[in-house]
Amino acid sequence: PIVPESEIERVAREFASGTELAAALGAESGMAVVAVMRKAGVEPAHSLPRGGYHLYPREPALEAVRRHLAVRMEEDAERSRDAIRVNARDASTTLGVTDVMLGQLARAGLLPAERKGRQVLFDKDGIDAFARAFVLGNELDAMIGSSGGAATKLLRRKGVTPVCDRPAFYSVVFRREAAARVL
Repeated sequence: PIVPESEIERVAREFASGTELAAALGAESGMAVVAVMRKAGVEPAHSLPRGGYHLYPREPALEAVRRHLAVRMEEDAERSRDAIRVNARDASTTLGVTDVMLGQLARAGLLPAERKGRQVLFDKDGIDAFARAFVLGNELDAMIGSSGGAATKLLRRKGVTPVCDRPAFYSVVFRREAAARVL
């Protein structure tokens, strides 16, 4: 053989090929590795003059791949979290509340929200959980076919205390389970 077996083993231990690193990245081409390695500051230990086949120092290259994959996973998780968030308009429409009341519920900690730049995003699961756990006074009035706060007055007479009340809140909010027991 032209190259001794021991030298082949040493090179395999110390260096990683672009193809090997591409597989670790889940890429189809070794060329995808070049940008990742450059960004991480890992220079090839060997490459052909016109590009082609690259060998990188194994440990720094694998560490760069691990860091790149971790960043990509975090970005994917962020996109996933954003996918299950809704803006204030959609949240207020879903709950049937004004923007003012929506903000009051968020500040009171009853509705999970997160500011992202100038926008406030609401967790879709949090909105659904709020709707299952709480009921607004106007919704109660509609349920019993009245208006003007008749349901709220009835619940108060029966000893049901609102979770949110005027004047601090735009609307009155009760625990759904407590209201259901009375109505």
